[in-house]
Amino acid sequence: MDWERARSDEQKEERILSILNSAWDVFKKEGFEKVTFAKIAQGTGGARSNIYKYFTTREEVFLELLRREIGDWRIAAERLTEQGPLDVSCFAHEWVETILSRPRLTALIGLMYAVLEKNVSSEALVCFKESLAKDSRAIAQAFVRANRLPNEENALQFVISQFSLTVGTTPLFHLSSAQRHAMAVVQLPESSDFHRQLFQESLIRLLHPNTV
Repeated sequence: MDWERARSDEQKEERILSILNSAWDVFKKEGFEKVTFAKIAQGTGGARSNIYKYFTTREEVFLELLRREIGDWRIAAERLTEQGPLDVSCFAHEWVETILSRPRLTALIGLMYAVLEKNVSSEALVCFKESLAKDSRAIAQAFVRANRLPNEENALQFVISQFSLTVGTTPLFHLSSAQRHAMAVVQLPESSDFHRQLFQESLIRLLHPNTV
């Protein structure tokens, strides 16, 4: 990529996307702890100093990537919510699939509170929270339009609750071999199928507490 000064919003967006994609490539290969601006820059074909024009820390890079992933997921969640009639079990199954089919989302959302949000600028954090609040309200409104929940307050409560559930559950789909081995030794369930089923049943309880 040509890293001469960006003079348009389109050029800036191209450079941000290049940074985000390179950061994700390093993350996939080496894990979050080994991601550095130098490695990200190598993937973009530019200098490390260019990244500082857009981000101040690696956590800001991944928080922005997560913000975009949540925005894309929100569109899928709205479409699912406003689909034709599905019973609660089928709906929960499809809802889980909209999340687990997004590897960037599932890999990063578990880092959100404990890691990513703790080393970013106030401006970046407020931007992320504003976007998250907007996406949450949009999904809640889709629930009301589809008559899946009686009012926006109940719908927003579900969205926030399932988000907390997602933050806590998705790391279980990214266990290391050492973690899986340790869980097997002490006879704790570690299979993705088990956690997928548990995720779905928890969503059903959130939607209809007396169903499961």
